[in-house]
Amino acid sequence: MAAVNHNLFELNLYCRKCSQDRKVIFRIGNTELLCGACGSVLTKIEPIEGYIYILTNPRLDNLLKIGCTRRSVEERRAELSSSTSTPEPFVIHAAFRSSAPEEDEREIHRQLENFRLKGREFFELPPKEATKVCQYVCGSPPETGVVTDYSCPKCGAELQECFSMTGHKSIRCQACNFLNEEI
Repeated sequence: MAAVNHNLFELNLYCRKCSQDRKVIFRIGNTELLCGACGSVLTKIEPIEGYIYILTNPRLDNLLKIGCTRRSVEERRAELSSSTSTPEPFVIHAAFRSSAPEEDEREIHRQLENFRLKGREFFELPPKEATKVCQYVCGSPPETGVVTDYSCPKCGAELQECFSMTGHKSIRCQACNFLNEEI
């Protein structure tokens, strides 16, 4: 029986330049897959080691939980929310992909040290400010979370645009519960 090489993979990708499907064989570690016919980039592969997350809790006014995980952010949120010492489940405000989550977390905590509760991963500052710091350190916008920059057409209050890694979007008003969902 021939040995199987687990370091090589084959993908069928479409080349927009050639307008053809191309079979690409690649090795783990490649970051760009190129068309063999024209040399254009078919796709980029970026390793994700983990995530940086910002969580809020409706009962913990003005406190943000900022941490990292090598699992899904939803798994970590559920784990933190399951404790009987947590008054309500946490809400994912933002999650950022990270190729070095522990390193990014340390840098974010260093930059936010003045807002930190002593010895905890909780910070007292506006979520938008924490999001800006995380985005700067991670080098990309959030992959999932809540962004508040809109006014409700029904009552004029601030709206929250929620988006997920699956591409699902919803806009909810916290005041009147107006909801607009998009897929």
